[in-house]
Amino acid sequence: MRALIALACAWGCGVKAPPPEPPPGPTAIVIQWKVEAAADDRVDVVILVDDKPYDLGALAARAEDAVGPASCALAAAHSAATELVCGDGNSFVAQLEPGELVISLVDGARKSEVKRVPANGDGLVVRPLALPAHEPTRSLVR
Repeated sequence: MRALIALACAWGCGVKAPPPEPPPGPTAIVIQWKVEAAADDRVDVVILVDDKPYDLGALAARAEDAVGPASCALAAAHSAATELVCGDGNSFVAQLEPGELVISLVDGARKSEVKRVPANGDGLVVRPLALPAHEPTRSLVR
């Protein structure tokens, strides 16, 4: 009799295996650029990656129509890259690569890597540019 019960339990005893877990969905990496006024018509730039700040350095921030943080604007914000432009042509670009975010300084025709930040996700979500409270925003048309 015990053998018969053991055999019945071996066939399942009515217990079903749990269903397999669904595959994970896409994971977003949340990005936000922050600028603060610095000396000599420059701005200090910080990028927040999933709310963790990374200091990037300063950009020249003088344009024909604005100076300082007001000369800065997002020039790109999509799932693979984002760009912050200040003044008349220098910028920081953040590009998503497998396992990391690569941040480069673009000054005219010259582009140089500044920082690599670990980033595990499938795409970028870019928050609006964070300017000091008293600064107006600038419209950038490209």
